[in-house]
Amino acid sequence: MKLEIIRDFLENGEMVQMANTIQEAINKLGPSKRFKKPALHEIADYCLERDNGINPAQFYDFYEAKDWMIGKNKMKSWQAAIRTWERNRTNSIKKSDYDG
Repeated sequence: MKLEIIRDFLENGEMVQMANTIQEAINKLGPSKRFKKPALHEIADYCLERDNGINPAQFYDFYEAKDWMIGKNKMKSWQAAIRTWERNRTNSIKKSDYDG
């Protein structure tokens, strides 16, 4: 019985159709977005564009030493990490204003 179902499945071309459907779905997703370590000049350009006052070399060296990891996870977006540094910097400035 099971062999007949498998034989029918293969003969009807359903497996080929399913494989084509899966491949179409994968193609719609596009290429995988793997993290690419930025060059120092890319970080510098981004920081200048955002006028954030972050030292690009310090950012690069910090994450280079950590193998571009955030905690136990590989970094996904260095631009997002820079924006986080901006927020943390702003928050630390605000806190120092309250300290007196």
